[in-house]
Amino acid sequence: MEQSLSKKIVLQAVKSFNKQGIISTSLRQIAKEIGISDGHLRYYFKTKEDLIIGVYQEMVSCRKKIERNIPKKTPLWKNIILQLEGSLMLQSQFSGLYSDSYQLFKKYPKLKKMHREIKQLQKVYFIEENKKNIERGIFDSSLTELRLFLIQEQFAILIDTWVLYYLNESKNNLINEQVVKHFTAVIIGSFLPYLNKELQKEIEVWMRKNIQKNIFDI
Repeated sequence: MEQSLSKKIVLQAVKSFNKQGIISTSLRQIAKEIGISDGHLRYYFKTKEDLIIGVYQEMVSCRKKIERNIPKKTPLWKNIILQLEGSLMLQSQFSGLYSDSYQLFKKYPKLKKMHREIKQLQKVYFIEENKKNIERGIFDSSLTELRLFLIQEQFAILIDTWVLYYLNESKNNLINEQVVKHFTAVIIGSFLPYLNKELQKEIEVWMRKNIQKNIFDI
């Protein structure tokens, strides 16, 4: 089935935003890349903010697909890794939303509101899932409610900032699968001290394979 024009506009916007940043990209440039007029594009997205929100909604839709497609019979710790890895890979594909996030949220309040609502839902999901994990014995008894809250905050900060951190430090600004696996391992590392001993050993083996000491040179 042929893609709708609105979908083509969103996908081209993703490419342009990732390449030159959202602030520096105009609707006219995106229209030119697709081969349509600026007025034709504005029939679907009247303002730049409308298009940015369309891109953000596309990312959220892709994220839901990732969660639905994770195999149900996968061991729980692998399931967590797959879900996180999928989320980070998706962020790399929509890196323009994260590299310009401060300026974007300042300029486009609707986008900031959407982002805050989604982050709040993620926090609720995070707490609920990890309460289940405590019941299953995945975490040891040292994980107090306060420590779980602190991990949640660390998790949220890392998820929101790793793209900008990497792009600022890397030599080539290329986020590939190896980079995603490295940062997945870094984020999973915040859980490591509180996992049961058997699970710690399993995940440490996985982490050793994926942590790259020269990550900014890749």
